[in-house]
Amino acid sequence: MSIARLKSWCLAAVIGTCYFLSDIIQEASAQTWLPVSAPVKNWTGIASSADGMKWVAVADGIYISTNLGASWILANAPSNGWYSVASSADGATLIAGSPYRTNAYISLDSGATWHPDGSPPNAQDFVATSANGSNWIEVFRNPAATHGQFWWSTNSGTAWMLVLPTNTWFCAASSADGRRLVAGAGIRTGEFPGGIYTSSDSGNTWLSNSVPDQSWRAVVSSVDGNQLAAAAWPGGIITSTNSGTNWNLSNAPITNWLAMASSADGTRQVAAVSSGGIYVSTNSGTDWTKTDAPTTNWNAVAISADGSRLLAASYGGGVYTLYLTRPPVLSVASSNSNLVFSWVIPSTNFIMQQSIDLISWATLTNAPLLNLTNLQDCILLSPPASHGFYRLATP
Repeated sequence: MSIARLKSWCLAAVIGTCYFLSDIIQEASAQTWLPVSAPVKNWTGIASSADGMKWVAVADGIYISTNLGASWILANAPSNGWYSVASSADGATLIAGSPYRTNAYISLDSGATWHPDGSPPNAQDFVATSANGSNWIEVFRNPAATHGQFWWSTNSGTAWMLVLPTNTWFCAASSADGRRLVAGAGIRTGEFPGGIYTSSDSGNTWLSNSVPDQSWRAVVSSVDGNQLAAAAWPGGIITSTNSGTNWNLSNAPITNWLAMASSADGTRQVAAVSSGGIYVSTNSGTDWTKTDAPTTNWNAVAISADGSRLLAASYGGGVYTLYLTRPPVLSVASSNSNLVFSWVIPSTNFIMQQSIDLISWATLTNAPLLNLTNLQDCILLSPPASHGFYRLATP
């Protein structure tokens, strides 16, 4: 059964007879990227909160926007050339890495203040974080210094572990809880092979995956760590649905891939080509479609948890955004004697409503709680006496 628009995009669940009603979601055929008001910079990294509302981008400084790119604030941080940036799900914890500094910098207040994160010197070329902001990945690949080191912290930088052998590390990603990790390495002829490595125990042990010996420049993970994808330069995009045990080559063109990002469930992915275009997949990286983004030096991409809000930053250019309408899917499960309603944290404001007749709807006052293990908003309710209908709707 399905239900389409009820004055707004909405989804409903029927309690009592166990039917589930949902919108018929159709992907947008026209994908229009729009520039935002960010200054023209040599952008090298961009990240977003899970709801797609808080953005952070790096170039010669760290820039923050809390209004979908309409305005930007230059953070009170050093102006050295930053290389990468990562954000926790709520946008409160931000980490920026620069090959020109001996430490990465971190903010615990959504970018208001910044300080060195205490990581090992020169271990901050590339940075990543878990959804809760307490598990940090930092790698450094300068051959003149501590070439190829991969560092991992599970306690907000209090202690660090060197968890992988020396290699030409380019990228890494983490499941929402920081338990499953994936890392990509490039080829250094005569010294290091390219490859993809995965860990299922918070970085304590690692497996070398059976993938082509290429320079893997970008890897992404779903929140549960099951859906993985990796892009090579030069090469294609490969995907895994079982945490890296098996990999399949997608239909993405063979080119110089540089950046990727994934929605929470792994179904929507975005990938950028150096000096090329931006591609989007809506089926977990199996098939890829080139969007209307201009051909330029794309250096970084980001995506909201629901896969609706996409961001891209170019080197020597600006920041662009693409919004694809995707109503959230409302799920319900039982827990003891209660009902647990959940949906991936949306990039558009939704409220939960209930009805007994599908005509009159009352808005629930219960504030949803964000589950950082799956990036879903949750509301716990007592079952109705007989039956009930529930939906998510735009206010």
